[in-house]
Amino acid sequence: MKDVKLISAGKILENNKTLGECQSPLCSIPGGVTTMHVIVQPPLET
Repeated sequence: MKDVKLISAGKILENNKTLGECQSPLCSIPGGVTTMHVIVQPPLET
């Protein structure tokens, strides 16, 4: 795997932060669900 990116609320999350650090307090509804997108880039074949 070459690269993995997480996208939440239209923003690519930084690699040096945990998911807990990236959550917005505005979206933290008790019992709510957070949806994220994952982009996986396989290594380039040579």
